[in-house]
Amino acid sequence: MEPPRTLPSVLNRLIAASEMLEPEGGQRLARTSPSAQVVGLDVWDPARQLARHNVTGAGPDDRIELRQPNVAALQDDRRYDVVWYAGTFISAAVQEEGLARCAAALKPGGWLFFSAFAGRDPLTSALADLRTLRSGGPVLTDDEIIAALAGAGRKRTERIPLDIGLPARILVGRRAVEDSQGTLSKTCGFPQ
Repeated sequence: MEPPRTLPSVLNRLIAASEMLEPEGGQRLARTSPSAQVVGLDVWDPARQLARHNVTGAGPDDRIELRQPNVAALQDDRRYDVVWYAGTFISAAVQEEGLARCAAALKPGGWLFFSAFAGRDPLTSALADLRTLRSGGPVLTDDEIIAALAGAGRKRTERIPLDIGLPARILVGRRAVEDSQGTLSKTCGFPQ
């Protein structure tokens, strides 16, 4: 199966997913995929309360679960079709372990989307870096994100080109369909 390469294909993949994980929230996925079971993680109680308020009316309450554990403490295994990993909001201290735990939480064939702020030129790139730092995350280049994903068992990751008027970038990888080791495939399901 080909990886999603455009924003509409990303949204279609999210809408089709039945179980989804979003460290640092849950509200984006709850609204994007109104029929999916969504688990959101946030260590800060006021943020979880705000997320609960924001997803009210996004579907049955029993399909959205908001938890407190840090993403590095996630214990779910092979549960999710999609993980939306908002790297700009996850601190450098837990980034590596968080990615490893999210990789283990994917079902075989599941997709991990790593989102981050981006810029189109030196000035907007510097502003994206500032937004990332103010949001609590580390400033990472695409190569650094790919290396971090490789550390979570992934050897190949693809960037989805976005031209939606927002300073954002998404890198995506896929867990192997047959994977007995609990790691992501070396090729992430992408063609060689």
